[in-house]
Amino acid sequence: MASMEKVTIVWSGPYSIESAIRKLDREKDFGVYMIIREWKGKKTLLYIGSVYGDKYWRSFADRIAEHKREWLYDLRGIRIYVGRVKLQKGKRHSKKRIEDIECLLIYVHQPEENVRCMSSYTGRELKIINVGRRGPLFREIYTSEDYIEYY
Repeated sequence: MASMEKVTIVWSGPYSIESAIRKLDREKDFGVYMIIREWKGKKTLLYIGSVYGDKYWRSFADRIAEHKREWLYDLRGIRIYVGRVKLQKGKRHSKKRIEDIECLLIYVHQPEENVRCMSSYTGRELKIINVGRRGPLFREIYTSEDYIEYY
């Protein structure tokens, strides 16, 4: 049995859509992000996504701009939070690792607009610690062979 891998996500934000696009346009950025709607005194987690540098490179700014064009264009009160992933010593960032982190966050938090990873989590065993401006996310999430806990 593989040991549980510890991941810390350092969250920043909230950003408006426009400031996220302007401020987050880095070439080699990667990690996770969430889209929240603050409307009439209520905060709703809409979406959790990820970016990772592969042959189809897209930065956080690119992904936010895509969401704006595709479905955020007429919504008010949108706020973007960005999570930079910090791994344990000796672990390397990979597309699969970022996807596992994204999937576990989606599975536990059930954002309204996500489709993938909503019904199950089958990735590696993780302990995710969310720090900084984490919005509505649980501070800690643990997986094991049979269950997921969050605090």
